[in-house]
Amino acid sequence: MTNSRFFRHRLANLLETALIMAALLCLLLYIAWLFAGLNGIFIILIAAIPSLIIGGASAGRLVLHMYRATPLNLSASSGLPVLVSELSKRADLSCLPELFYIPSSAPLAFSVGLGRNGAIALSDGLLRLLSWRELVGVIAHEVGHIAGSDTRVMGIADVASRLVATISFAGQLLLVLNLPLYLFGLASLPLFPIVVMMFSPLLMTLLQLALSRSREYEADLTAARLTGDPLGLASALQRMEHFQNLQLRRLFIPYGRVEVPSVLRTHPGTAKRVERLVDLAKDMETEPVGTDARIVDRPHQILMGINAPTRQPRRRLSGVWY
Repeated sequence: MTNSRFFRHRLANLLETALIMAALLCLLLYIAWLFAGLNGIFIILIAAIPSLIIGGASAGRLVLHMYRATPLNLSASSGLPVLVSELSKRADLSCLPELFYIPSSAPLAFSVGLGRNGAIALSDGLLRLLSWRELVGVIAHEVGHIAGSDTRVMGIADVASRLVATISFAGQLLLVLNLPLYLFGLASLPLFPIVVMMFSPLLMTLLQLALSRSREYEADLTAARLTGDPLGLASALQRMEHFQNLQLRRLFIPYGRVEVPSVLRTHPGTAKRVERLVDLAKDMETEPVGTDARIVDRPHQILMGINAPTRQPRRRLSGVWY
């Protein structure tokens, strides 16, 4: 891969992440200042530190528990442990992420934690759906999340968002309690701070979503660098989206589908991600960089001896749960 194209994408991703994080923190501090002046800023700074420490230590395992994930014990012939070891080495990770198995027919993959607590969860549906080449790209993408400390970045954003939501609620509650004073003209009603208080949780959510999309692009870029095969990941993204569209069409919309606005997505649109990966592939060598028996296409024999889950996706008030 030529350095110019790779570093141009990386610089754009890093600048976007930095701007979004700056906007998140500035909005948090501004809301705290509106609520209690400088004292509010100091209180927020003091409250955020233990929240990050406590939340970061337990959030990853809690997410794995919610998905009923269990350690993925596979024989050496499956190739997955060797694959994760090789990708982690290329990403300069000090500790190997632990592999977890999700008993779900949906194609799911996510990473949690950092360092010794790093883990990658793969669903039954994903392992059965993708080819080995596609699976290499997806696992490299998740390794990229861990290498880029994305769980820590998103954790900071989540704490900031929760603090803003709490301050916003407290501010609106004080407004309601003092409403009689405003009605009788005994107190002035500052309109702009009230509007900011009301809409700040929504703004924080939109910034969080934008940050998530930015980190997905960066993980795609890291996966392309680790494997030397952007088209493998691109193929996996297209296959997963096709499967999910079929499931949604079967569950909700028999004759079509509803497009979610890009601003409301946690992940960028698949078409845009594939376009970027194809763009990177133009500068790749004929063979993946550093190719060997551990990062090449091979027969797909990962879940031999493991029965496929029989539970089908179900509709609930909160959405679809697999």
